[in-house]
Amino acid sequence: MNYYMPTQFYLENNCIKNHQKELNQCGKKALIVTGKHSSKMNGSLDDLTESLTIPYVIFDEIEENPTLDICEKGAEIGKKEHVDFVIGLGGGSSMDAAKAIALLIKNEQEDKTCFYQKKELDYVDVICIPTTCGTGSEVTSKAVLMNPSEHKKGSISHDIWPKYAFVDGKYLAYASHELIANTAIDALCHLIESHLNTKATDLSHMISGYGLQKFKTIKDSLLTHEYNYNELMLVSSIAGMAIAQTGTTIPHALSYDLTCFYNISHGQACGIYIVSYLRVGIEQNDQDAKDVLKYLGFSDIDSFDEWIHKLIKKPKIEDHEFLKNSILKNEAKLRTSKICIKSAEIHKIIEESLD
Repeated sequence: MNYYMPTQFYLENNCIKNHQKELNQCGKKALIVTGKHSSKMNGSLDDLTESLTIPYVIFDEIEENPTLDICEKGAEIGKKEHVDFVIGLGGGSSMDAAKAIALLIKNEQEDKTCFYQKKELDYVDVICIPTTCGTGSEVTSKAVLMNPSEHKKGSISHDIWPKYAFVDGKYLAYASHELIANTAIDALCHLIESHLNTKATDLSHMISGYGLQKFKTIKDSLLTHEYNYNELMLVSSIAGMAIAQTGTTIPHALSYDLTCFYNISHGQACGIYIVSYLRVGIEQNDQDAKDVLKYLGFSDIDSFDEWIHKLIKKPKIEDHEFLKNSILKNEAKLRTSKICIKSAEIHKIIEESLD
């Protein structure tokens, strides 16, 4: 059994300002990696810059599904400015990009081609500050990037752990209901996919099981919009801690094509498949799949289906064969599921999930 989690994690009100000392001890000059708008609107960028007593540079060109090219560009700016650590501020896109940028800053001889190469590379320190409630990137070593030229999306080959995670739910007050729902569904998929993963252990089940039970306490708020923001963030980070030990499985693998080819947001794309995936496990009489429903407080799979489709809608996609063939070629990802997933199950999941 193995467990590794090197990130120092804090979740509290006014978290950034409370940990100003740790923030400023990470280096002599910071690169802040963020998007163009949300961190400015929700006040997180102001909180961060007001807490920094050292020089910093802002790279605010990160959009949803960051590309290899934008990470390379950010790293070039970081190297030119002689920064020695990186702060990812925003959703999963900003935090994942910050990790990739930290890798290139440390390894000046490398370019974007190294992201998917198996080689030992170090990275400068990374701090992650999430402002959405789904990614979990602040407590994982993974970074998911997009390669538009090849229509591919996936985790890079390097483990890049944040040194610190500063988490504060107050920034969610500025997020739309749709964003909160989509990112919370992503966290839910993390918990379920970790729980039903071949790499799951007693320790990872402790995390994912607790996270699923915590999700039960917030699931109604996603429909009523009466949020407890710190609870949403806590569930998201717990879900990140779960997949940090196991990785994700089939719904995430299926989701990437929906994002790459149909521009469906990541959380929604994962949620589209999660009910049918869990249904396969229930039909196979898998106890862990049954436990997922119990932990979430659903009496059966149909009530779970009804709840989730109040939050996300099935897309109308006709080319099912392309989606089926794409995932069936990914034998490594198929092996991550403790639920028996073969061609027939993939066909069932896709057909049930898409109109």
